[in-house]
Amino acid sequence: ELIASRVQTNSFTGSPFSASLLKTLGKVGTGKIADQSRSQPPKSLPRKVVGNVFGQQIEASELGVLLDISNSTHEFIHIAVKEINKNFPEATIVLGPGCGIYSRNSGQVLEAQVSETQYWKMKNVEWNAKQWDLKQTGLNQHLFLRKLLSENKTFKRLYKKAKRQNRMYVLNGLNRNGEGFGATVNTVRTAHIGLEFLMERERDAVYWFADFADPMEESKRKGLIAAFKEREIKVYQHCIGPLPADHRRLVFSTETGGELIHKDLAK
Repeated sequence: ELIASRVQTNSFTGSPFSASLLKTLGKVGTGKIADQSRSQPPKSLPRKVVGNVFGQQIEASELGVLLDISNSTHEFIHIAVKEINKNFPEATIVLGPGCGIYSRNSGQVLEAQVSETQYWKMKNVEWNAKQWDLKQTGLNQHLFLRKLLSENKTFKRLYKKAKRQNRMYVLNGLNRNGEGFGATVNTVRTAHIGLEFLMERERDAVYWFADFADPMEESKRKGLIAAFKEREIKVYQHCIGPLPADHRRLVFSTETGGELIHKDLAK
């Protein structure tokens, strides 16, 4: 019950976890953003800060950050976290297993400590030995994160500090069949859940760090951009590798009034 009370629910999808895990964690409420905004008084935002992030000026009173923690980012993701902390020390950080978008995929964004606890509950309660084959579930968000924390000690230190400050979150994706935590390629197509979470928390600008190599469902992408524009939230996409052949993956920045940052931190 304590764990369930701290779960941050993705209100856009409202998709539940599997029944056995819900029994373990307790029930989680859902609702729609529009309903929440009508029932709650307007939020008084702190004074806006202008920060310089890899040469790009970002103005925000409360910055939301979505970091792709797939293998391609592990060597230098800590550089991005340091840059954000230097300019926006109270930024909300969400770690996601990829940068793709697929509307049938669902999941939740959890506080880092809750996610770690849930990982062990999931492993012990939901998965039998055959299903939990670590060699075949390398795209699972928990394994991405465990691998990242073991390989990048600087990131591990930054992660622990942000976790203590209650501003570090982990995106836990479900595959399209809703069967437990996704351990297929579908889990890299859950970025919309992290973006929606930051919208719900009323961040007024979003820094999105990824290689943007994963596919994006066109209709869902357009819907997200429309939602950002309606809420006047600027998205700054930081493409860390070669620009994708499908340029539509980068229009979050141009269509919301943000900017594209193209800086390869591996060089």
